[in-house]
Formats: sequence, structure tokens, C-alpha cells
Amino acid sequence: MMEHNRITVFASEMTHFLVIGFSLILIASCSNSPEKEKTPPPKESPETVNGIKEKVPAEEQPSPGDSTLPEEASSEKDKIEALIASLRDLEGATFIRNDKEHTVEESIEHLQKKWEWKKNQVKTARDFTDKIASSSSLSGKPYMIRFEDGSEIKAKDWFDQELQKLERED
Repeated sequence: MMEHNRITVFASEMTHFLVIGFSLILIASCSNSPEKEKTPPPKESPETVNGIKEKVPAEEQPSPGDSTLPEEASSEKDKIEALIASLRDLEGATFIRNDKEHTVEESIEHLQKKWEWKKNQVKTARDFTDKIASSSSLSGKPYMIRFEDGSEIKAKDWFDQELQKLERED
């Protein structure tokens, strides 16, 4: 009988230990999910005010030789920033992510965070449209843009069109 009680107590303690352990793992994995991850606000630079890129007067813009990035990398980064900024031109549009509606500003913030999170996977503007702006990393569902008139387009298709416009301008 004494042996049976020890086994029961041991089993009870192990169950308690496992429940706590799995709970901690679950909490840790939820708090580290990319969609909910809290990242510090972007560092302010002379070109940004409250995280919004401002136009810099021509005389204050760095000359092409000032960049520490290779010209091609800087050009791709500029294209990505231009793609994100182009969302601001979509007056009355709604960004749909995982079946939830988001404002353009919320979408811009989300895409910037996701880009920062996946920066090692994004070398080109095309990588950005394919890996960041196309679908949810969690659900795999495509991002959608609903225009003011009610029509919808996959965000990837819209970003691909915008990228083509940017590349024609080059």
C-alpha cells in the first residue's frame, strides 16, 4: 500500500511539472510569434518624423558616394521603401490580413516590422513582394487590398505592378 501511495504522489507531481512546463513553452512560443512580436520603434533619422519618411531637401540629401551600402543594395532598399510608401496613395483602401481589415497605416507598420524581422531573406524588391508583402507567415493566406470602390486585388499583384512602375522609371 505504501508503494502505491508513493507512485500516486510521484505521478501527481510529474503531471503538475509537465503541465507547468508545457504552459511555459506555450506562453513563450506565443510571445515570440512574428505577428505579435513587439519591436522597438525605428530609430529616428533626419528623414523620419514619428517613423514616417519625410522628403529631404535636395541640398540635404546624401551624395551617391556617401552610402556605406553597395549601390545595387541601396537601390533595392530604396525600391522597397518606395513600395511601402506607395500604400499611402491608396485613399480609402483597406488592407486585409488573415481575414481582418487594417488601415493603410497599420499595414505600413506591419510590413516594416515584417521586413525587419525577415531582413536576412530579403535582398531585392522582388524578394520583398514575394516574401513580405504577399501573404501571412503564420497562416499562409494571401494579403488582399480592398479599394474604395469595393474591388479587391491580391497585395502581391498590386505590389508587383507598383514594382514594375518603379523599374520603368529607372
